Amino acid sequence: MKRRRCNLCEIAVTFPGEIDLLRTFSELARNIVFALWPNNEQLAFEVELCLTEALSNVVFHGHKQNPAQSICFEMSINDEILEMRVYDQGPGFDFAKYQISEPEQFCEHGRGLLLIQNLMDEVEYFQRGNKNVLRMRKKLPLSKGTGQN
Repeated sequence: MKRRRCNLCEIAVTFPGEIDLLRTFSELARNIVFALWPNNEQLAFEVELCLTEALSNVVFHGHKQNPAQSICFEMSINDEILEMRVYDQGPGFDFAKYQISEPEQFCEHGRGLLLIQNLMDEVEYFQRGNKNVLRMRKKLPLSKGTGQN
């Protein structure tokens, strides 16, 4: 018999692409994860760090610090997977260029994306309509609240 997934949390937020708001939404994601897994500070930290990097990339590279352009962030959590999606309307970029495993090959840019790829279990970048989507997925601890797999 196939096990049915239980949705624990689902949020979607659209906000102006202002630098000052990035920390607010990254902390929101961290707090949600920490509320569900209070004994897993590492998981909460990794989620916050990856979301901060993704949102920063949109503000600085995708939207060129134009606060008039909005950012959409979605997070869904079931009993197996945490998934975060960041949507923007910037020009996009060549995701394959950042699939290199040697950090020293990145000079000024790209290290944040490499960090995301190392902390998340799956990272995808694609276009949907007129939007760019960065999807990050993390397998969750089997035992809620303990941090144990």
